Amino acid sequence: MLTLKLVCRDTRCGTVRTLRGLIASSDNRGEVSDYWVSLLDTRHRPRHRALLCEYPRWAETTRAFLARCLDAVLVTSDASAWFPTDSCELTVTDWGTQSVVEFVSFGDLRRATPVARTASALGRSGWQLVRWVCAQDAFGRQELPEPPMPVRPTIYECSGVKYCRTSDLPIEARVTFERLQTYLDRPFVPAVPDAVYPWWIESFLRDELRPS
Repeated sequence: MLTLKLVCRDTRCGTVRTLRGLIASSDNRGEVSDYWVSLLDTRHRPRHRALLCEYPRWAETTRAFLARCLDAVLVTSDASAWFPTDSCELTVTDWGTQSVVEFVSFGDLRRATPVARTASALGRSGWQLVRWVCAQDAFGRQELPEPPMPVRPTIYECSGVKYCRTSDLPIEARVTFERLQTYLDRPFVPAVPDAVYPWWIESFLRDELRPS
């Protein structure tokens, strides 16, 4: 489960508000999962909730995943209920490890062209701005592309030994897998230092690989 902490500032009024949200896996079906996305009120009760269905694990960056989650829940919410903001910061934390997995700031938006900044950001709420920033960073546009296909490992063979390469994984999947692989037995493949047995990669992509 991921926890979302959004700090919004309105410099015109001098107000600072903190909003919170949750993203929780609902149904794990191997390569894909359903995710409940909840935006909470000031008493930490679900205010708006939506389901992101059949999302393929590790297929996109964290910001792409956040863009899709926020897009799903903002469609079900009343945009007028969220106050406009001109500065915001989102911290995404893994509930299990209490580690920060992503940080998004309104400053990221200022890298966009002035025209895009004015047309797309004016009058937006904090959640809307974060969705804008994540989509722009992940896809280079505000419209979301079609959902990606599940990640499928490429299997190689050398002298009868079948193996995969961790370098073939998306960067965020690779970093997470490398944290888990310290205790795994690995094949010896000359000149391929990132070789790993296919069943370890397949277990990881199904979210079945756990540290010992």
